[in-house]
Amino acid sequence: MEINTRMKKYHHYLTLLSLFMLLGILKLQAAIQLPAIFSNHMVLQRNSELTFWGWGIPGETISIAPEWMKGEIIKTQVNNTGKWSARVPSGEAGGPYEIRFSGSSEVTLTDVMLGEVWLCSGQSNMEFHMRYEKHLTEALKVCVNPRVRFFDVPEVSYDGQDEEFDYSRMGIWRKADPENLEYFSAVGYYFERELERVLDVPVGIIGCNWGGTRSCAWMSVESVERAGKPWMQMYEDRIAEMDMDEYWETQHGNPMNHRGDPFAD
Repeated sequence: MEINTRMKKYHHYLTLLSLFMLLGILKLQAAIQLPAIFSNHMVLQRNSELTFWGWGIPGETISIAPEWMKGEIIKTQVNNTGKWSARVPSGEAGGPYEIRFSGSSEVTLTDVMLGEVWLCSGQSNMEFHMRYEKHLTEALKVCVNPRVRFFDVPEVSYDGQDEEFDYSRMGIWRKADPENLEYFSAVGYYFERELERVLDVPVGIIGCNWGGTRSCAWMSVESVERAGKPWMQMYEDRIAEMDMDEYWETQHGNPMNHRGDPFAD
């Protein structure tokens, strides 16, 4: 990803590039590549128009065949930068389904559900894992529910961070069961468990959070300029004294940036 200005680079860090990096943290070893958020066991929003995207060989045609569309195929073309996207209608809640992406190679995603998808973002109170929740023992006894799922967005702040450190335990769609429950956001889990019960549909939570971040880190530059001019001035004064290219270069390989273990102190 290109970062053309100091403002964008610094804001990139503060607004959790992790949310963007999850889109590329798992590129499948094939001509057709998908972001990690599009993987087995995912939940997609029901009754909506979905946007799929990824990478491929420039010029090739990508065919997308969702099982819920009963044979209908959506086609798109990879542009000259190797990127593609396509709009695909979903349907009523249900599953599990398969989605086949084909071109010069083929990728098939399995156990895909249509239901409700919610983004749970914020600081450490939203990040707080079920592993540390005081009622975990009781929750584990009744947690098994394949319609309740969670995706933990990796904490990544610069290009290549996910390749320099082991992020294999993050960026995964997990089902609610004794093996995976500890990875769920506690707030997210109890919220989606209730949603699933009331709405009677699959529910997926995307947990994007980073403890200790400022509220401004979750806002656009325009919003901060409107509502937080003093903070914006402080930011501008600070980066004026910094060589941002040098700053980002020094982040590579820094052990402090190893954030692939969700339970690390």
